[in-house]
Amino acid sequence: MSDQKSKYKLGTSVTLEKTFNAQDVEIFAELTGDKNPVHLDEQYAAGTRFGKRIVHGMLISSLFSTVFGTIFPGEGSIYMGQSLKFLKPVYLGEKITAKVTLTAIRDDKPIGSFETTCIDEAGDVVVTGEATLLLP
Repeated sequence: MSDQKSKYKLGTSVTLEKTFNAQDVEIFAELTGDKNPVHLDEQYAAGTRFGKRIVHGMLISSLFSTVFGTIFPGEGSIYMGQSLKFLKPVYLGEKITAKVTLTAIRDDKPIGSFETTCIDEAGDVVVTGEATLLLP
């Protein structure tokens, strides 16, 4: 698979920014069925440790899929696995930057490992993890 190693450079990082609004959260809740009121009901969320509505963690982490499938490595990439840790809440209207970094490519197969992070406007990591992809 030396052609894969020459095609993709270890350490390559790509970022994508997105600000999630109420409509994004409501559509995600409708599509997935995750209608936890901490995401949808301002009054309910005000009584939680978060103090206001938060964005679904899986919605935030879906930015990784967007990067992988459309930017880097791009079309033809196939997700094989993803670990995630949710470290801080993300509130509606916060700009999030998703970053993926290629950390390894297998010698025997076109499979890459990536570090995945989402960072909030304050520069704090809100989601971290690792992904494995079949490279196109």
